[in-house]
Amino acid sequence: MSLVMKFGGSSVATARDMERAATLVESSLDQAPVVIISAIAGVTNSLSELPFQSDAMRTENRTHLEAIHMNVAEDLFGKPLPPGLDDAMASVFDSLDSDMALLRATGFDESVAETLLTYGEQLALTLFATYLFQRHCDLRRVDARQVIRLNALGAVDTEPTRTAVTTQVRPVVRPGRAVLLEGFIASDVTGRPCTLGRDGSDYTAALLARFLDAEKLEIWTDVPGVFTHDPRSEPEAQWIPEMTFEDALDLAERGASVLHARAIEELREAGIPIRVRSCRDPAGDSTLIHLRRHSS
Repeated sequence: MSLVMKFGGSSVATARDMERAATLVESSLDQAPVVIISAIAGVTNSLSELPFQSDAMRTENRTHLEAIHMNVAEDLFGKPLPPGLDDAMASVFDSLDSDMALLRATGFDESVAETLLTYGEQLALTLFATYLFQRHCDLRRVDARQVIRLNALGAVDTEPTRTAVTTQVRPVVRPGRAVLLEGFIASDVTGRPCTLGRDGSDYTAALLARFLDAEKLEIWTDVPGVFTHDPRSEPEAQWIPEMTFEDALDLAERGASVLHARAIEELREAGIPIRVRSCRDPAGDSTLIHLRRHSS
């Protein structure tokens, strides 16, 4: 059994955040961690604006996106950047440029617009994987687009996804090594990159946890667990130390920012607990989500 760790966008937003996340991964290597990385906070929103912008605004947006990632890279590594990182980042941005050109040529195309959203995770994982490698961490990177498969209706195609996890992820999972995948992104029936929708990194992590029979899923964010409201904007929000999957689903269905509802459903069915924790205070408060609340 392994541990699945998912780091949200606020947990990889800066070089300091990536350093914290890397330390957490390293401290969990004995549990054979499978690590799911989200896009840097704000990046997916910027990518989602591209189809609706003028050419000039798209160029400005693209330049801004590159600056965000290069600033994090330089803060992490200094100059010069590690060998190969410049080329790896340039390759992702070249693909982004190609899809922006396709969008320009075709007008609004829903499949192209969807593909544009996948670049944030690719860029964040490239930075994070390079940083772990520089710290001499044994790691394997697996392309989530080759693992998470959607059917013709745009829903997760369970059996092909289970098979891909079994054949591409499970064989490289072992104690002492981190296995890294992008959250949020998948491929459709044509093989084109697509997404699992907003908060889809939670769903990616839940699918990996379920199909790997993981011991638990850890969701790492910038707040210490689940609250009745968003504590970043509502000071009266109350921390919830423990809840059932049904409690979590109820909060999610009422619009609370807890977890992706499908992620909760996947892990409820598998009986795999979820621990929501803060990267900025790993030893502090957290929330456990599981089948039944302990009696007091």
